[in-house]
Amino acid sequence: MEEGNLNVEQQSRLPNEAEIESSVGGQEMNPSPESNEPTSTVEDTDENVVSSTSKEDQTDGEKLETDEHSLEEKSASPSPGTLTSRLAVWMINHEIDQRVIDLIYWRDIKKTAVVFGTILLILLFLAYHTVLSVVSFFALSLLTVSLLYRIGMTVIGAVQKTGTGSPYKALLEKNISISPEKAREIGECIGCKVNCTIAKLTKLFLVEDFVASLKFGMFLWFLSCIGKWFSAITLLIIGTLLVFSVPRLYEDHQKQVDQFLCKVCKKTDEIVKTVKSKIESRFKKEKSA
Repeated sequence: MEEGNLNVEQQSRLPNEAEIESSVGGQEMNPSPESNEPTSTVEDTDENVVSSTSKEDQTDGEKLETDEHSLEEKSASPSPGTLTSRLAVWMINHEIDQRVIDLIYWRDIKKTAVVFGTILLILLFLAYHTVLSVVSFFALSLLTVSLLYRIGMTVIGAVQKTGTGSPYKALLEKNISISPEKAREIGECIGCKVNCTIAKLTKLFLVEDFVASLKFGMFLWFLSCIGKWFSAITLLIIGTLLVFSVPRLYEDHQKQVDQFLCKVCKKTDEIVKTVKSKIESRFKKEKSA
């Protein structure tokens, strides 16, 4: 009997199915505030991520803009090693050999000094001696230096017992000869230049264009006047001095030279205009008279 009473009491204490369904339905219809909190935090984190990514994109865009501005400034401002004068730009645009430009602008002072000194020395010798004597003198001096160096090295090798080989062995083993292909290229280039000059001279002398032939005649007259004052060797010496001095000086003092040339051009234009006006006024007076 007692066991039956206990079973009845336990069954009364157990919840009914309706109560269980109602409690479950209430939980589904009325979610607890604790369940809402994590959803709001997730949305907040998404918004923070989006804002942070937009800020990063803005900073990346600003960095790219600054990089572009810096690149433009660098491209606009020439590097200290580049040549900016008009003469240098003209030489570069006309595809003149970079080694020649480096020599003229004294990029390597030792190399330019050696080349400039030898050219000027040869021209000075040619001014006072014949071509044959100058060539033979320089060949003899080169042979003397080579012979003395060979004798000195052989004596040093005999004293130190290191062998008496030729000091020019490495140079003798080098192949200095010109290949047939290179010779053909040089010949074709020279032939093209010669043919172009012959064609231009024939057009000028046979008066294909009257104005061009007249300009060429004025140029020849000017050369004849200069030939009366200077010889060919003196002109070569003056040209060598100008080639190795004027480009570098113009590169260093470009602004001052440009300002001076602008003033000279303005004054010459004013003089030409005044002369033209005076000539025109005289012609008008003569016609009216």
